[in-house]
Amino acid sequence: MNENADIGRGKAVALGVALALLLSLIYAWFDGGEEPVRPITQPVELPEQAR
Repeated sequence: MNENADIGRGKAVALGVALALLLSLIYAWFDGGEEPVRPITQPVELPEQAR
């Protein structure tokens, strides 16, 4: 095998991994993982006031 072919294959794999990572980051940036804000609707128990 030619050593230059191995170096080229390694660069191609590294480029593919970098491209996949970049695409994942771009998707995460646009998706954001945010949910719409909604009010909390549950009762909260408060201690009685001291007299």
